[in-house]
Amino acid sequence: MKEADVGNPLSCDAVDMQDTVSLYVSGRLSEDAAAAFEQHLESCERCWGEVQLALQVRAARRETHPSAGNGTRRAVSMWAGMALAAACVLAVAGSVWYTARRQPVAPAEEVTRGASGIQITASRLSQGGIQVTWPVVDGASRYRLVVSLVDGTPLLTRDTGRVELTLAPADLPTPLPASLLMELRAENALGTRLVDHGPTTVPVSDPPPSP
Repeated sequence: MKEADVGNPLSCDAVDMQDTVSLYVSGRLSEDAAAAFEQHLESCERCWGEVQLALQVRAARRETHPSAGNGTRRAVSMWAGMALAAACVLAVAGSVWYTARRQPVAPAEEVTRGASGIQITASRLSQGGIQVTWPVVDGASRYRLVVSLVDGTPLLTRDTGRVELTLAPADLPTPLPASLLMELRAENALGTRLVDHGPTTVPVSDPPPSP
């Protein structure tokens, strides 16, 4: 079977057409073709999963039929053995790499809820609407503010990178209630939740008098 052109990056279609996974795990690829395929595996989860599955199938067949590897048709050369050993090493290393890369975000119990020092304030604006502010959360790059009526009826959800939000009159009920329920969530650049504060009742204060 014709091997891939080692001068060009492999595609998944080329891997499928050339039965590259089977040739690789059985040690029948040339050194250059095996190196090209291993380079493709570094960035392709699909093909990497197929290699791991093929290795498991081969191992299971050998346990069930120990003599399956005998005979000239199934003879494995020294290079084939080395390639299979290398594939096993790649399987272990790759599993560790993918596990580290896909570490989940902090579980709920590690999130700071009702964090002390978090105080949300809301002030009426002279032109209508309200200004909502809160203190900076260390490490946070994004904030999400959820606003509801005191009876729990949701009004709006807004995301921002700042520590304040201006809510337009069109976003709020008329007449404007004296208090609103607000919940603040803070996340870092990786999407890990740092603070989940509220819901808490926030009084809507009047604007300061004009000088």
